[in-house]
Amino acid sequence: MTLLDPLHDTFHDTLLDGIAESGYVIVDKVLSTNDVTALAAEALQLSQDGALKPAAIGRAASAQLDPALRGDAIRWLDETHASPAQQVYFRVMHGIREACNRALYLNLVELETHFAVYPPGARYTKHLDQFHRSGVRKLSSILYLNREWQADYGGQLRIYLEGEQPEPYLDVDPIGGRLVLFDANRFYHEVLPATRPRVSLTGWFRTRADHPLT
Repeated sequence: MTLLDPLHDTFHDTLLDGIAESGYVIVDKVLSTNDVTALAAEALQLSQDGALKPAAIGRAASAQLDPALRGDAIRWLDETHASPAQQVYFRVMHGIREACNRALYLNLVELETHFAVYPPGARYTKHLDQFHRSGVRKLSSILYLNREWQADYGGQLRIYLEGEQPEPYLDVDPIGGRLVLFDANRFYHEVLPATRPRVSLTGWFRTRADHPLT
């Protein structure tokens, strides 16, 4: 896809059309190469410093660690202490949130987001992002931070298009600067293993009340 200004209405129209028509959208070059590189460096430095924590499955008291099911390590972002590159990311994402509220009436109030680093061979098995009996996560968001990624490295996001059915599915290469948005209540998905570290900013646009996407 050609480069679009992520703060311009044309960019938002592209996102909104995809979400409204299909429930998901994929857009490339959302951030500049410099910003992608800076964010990737932050995530990898945190990993090297031991500042990332193994990601759990579930939430609160029911959360469990199982590297066979989910092998990434994460660090939640705090917008009040954002680095310059993170500030660019948050500015773009809040623009998306506001556009979704204007056009799709989603009542999105916040973004929760974290760095995610998958070591070689790690995966995240098929799952739905919405927690059981919770309706607050509306849109899932993944911004990839992998420079010069090749398809044969693996690490694709596999989105299942018909519920839990094994087919049809869509495989998305985790190319740096690529943004994927999809309905958190609708699409099961998984992360396939890669042959090298795989880095992203993963998040969810949330609402305070049950507010359906369609």
